[in-house]
Amino acid sequence: MAIKPLLIPAFDPAANAFNFAPLAKLGQYGKPDDKLGSLATQYASAPPAPPSGGSNYANAIAGIESGGKYDLLGPTTKAGDRAYGKYQVMGANIPEWTQAALGTSMTPEQFLADPNAQDAVFNHRFGQYVDKYGPTGAAKAWFAGEGGMNNPNAKDQLGTSVDDYARRFNAGLGGQ
Repeated sequence: MAIKPLLIPAFDPAANAFNFAPLAKLGQYGKPDDKLGSLATQYASAPPAPPSGGSNYANAIAGIESGGKYDLLGPTTKAGDRAYGKYQVMGANIPEWTQAALGTSMTPEQFLADPNAQDAVFNHRFGQYVDKYGPTGAAKAWFAGEGGMNNPNAKDQLGTSVDDYARRFNAGLGGQ
């Protein structure tokens, strides 16, 4: 459900720019008759739906990245960053990607402790990549970033190349 604007004509136009997206998370925890949960449902957007092909994509990426472990920390890179969680999101991406997917920015530590946030960020970002590049291209972008996805021989610090990653992703989908 899209965010419905709350228009307050008697006030400054800046008052109409309130972001109700964080309420979406509250709606997940409320009871059906809970007033706050119903307010969240009324005004907030729902958590991002899995991309078409959904849980198959998530399972294929998680199988490559973490074996499905939400609490996994990747090795520290030469640049000093590391990957976090089930889908191994790079720490430098977490504040921006959580803001885009959830309406609130998280630290890498908060992200690591929140499986729902990890799934929502994956669904949001990977879904964008699928829309833009198709499933195999999305896997390449997930692995190497949009700037590195077209370099088939580029490798990460573990020796996996972009093409190797795409092959493993497709094998995880059952050869799709």
